[in-house]
Amino acid sequence: MLTAARQKDGSLPYINSFKLSPNSKALNLGLDIGFPFSGIAPDLGCFERKH
Repeated sequence: MLTAARQKDGSLPYINSFKLSPNSKALNLGLDIGFPFSGIAPDLGCFERKH
């Protein structure tokens, strides 16, 4: 779901779309370009998964 109502405090909704699953083949396949990451390498995708 890409749209949802704001939270009760007015902040943006938590949307789980585009986040990698724990068994995704895209984990740790990115290139280190200086942004923080967890694991042995950055993940491919728009969100870094917390390992």
